[in-house]
Order: sequence, then C-alpha cells, then structure tokens
Amino acid sequence: MARQVTRGWDVPVDHLRMKTRLGLALGVALVLVFSYRWATSAASVDLEQSRQLVAMLHEDGALVKSSCSPNMATMKGASWAFLNETRQRNVMLALARVCIELGGGPTMEVHEAGSQRLLATFDGRNLGK
Repeated sequence: MARQVTRGWDVPVDHLRMKTRLGLALGVALVLVFSYRWATSAASVDLEQSRQLVAMLHEDGALVKSSCSPNMATMKGASWAFLNETRQRNVMLALARVCIELGGGPTMEVHEAGSQRLLATFDGRNLGK
C-alpha cells in the first residue's frame, strides 16, 4: 500500500483519498446548509441536491446502506461523529427527501455500521439522538 507523509504522520494514501472525498461531500453539505436553512421539512428540500449528497456519501463509503422501506440508513460511526449537528440534520433531510420521492415517509433513522447502534432519529423536521 502506498503511503504519504503528511504533517509528520505516515498516512496510507487510501485514507487521504477517503478524507478528501468526505471533505468534498461535506462541502456539498455546506452548500446545502444555505438552501436548507429555511427548509421547514424534508418535503421542501431540493430533490436533486439531496440525491447528489446521498450519492456522494455512498461513494465515499460514509453511508454504507440506505433504505426507504423502512426509512433507515447505516453510516460509519466515525463519519457521523465527524459531522456537526447542522450537517447531521442536512444529511437526514437529504435522506428523507429522497425517500419521500420513492414513496416513503419523511422520518429517518441512522444506525452505526457493524453494531447497528441507533445514532440519530429524524421526524421530518427535527434531529433526535
């Protein structure tokens, strides 16, 4: 495996790529913050931006699995913990918006990959822990 020295740390290149892609996904999430800032529910969120965010999280490996029947997602615990509360809510809004389009409801649960521990719930408007 190729390695790269970054700030004195010997880090695998794959790890750096993952962090870069996660950073890009978070950048998209930040853009979505502005469009979601006034969103009062998942149904009022832009569908195309939601699809893009969900796709990027899947590609980055942060979002392991998502389902709209029931509305549930599985994420890596470290990826979820990396997000602040606003970004977590934006991820939930995007997941719920995609599920609404696919015939599901606006609620969502996120579980940790592996342990299946509940990380957060979303009632369509508010993030719960």
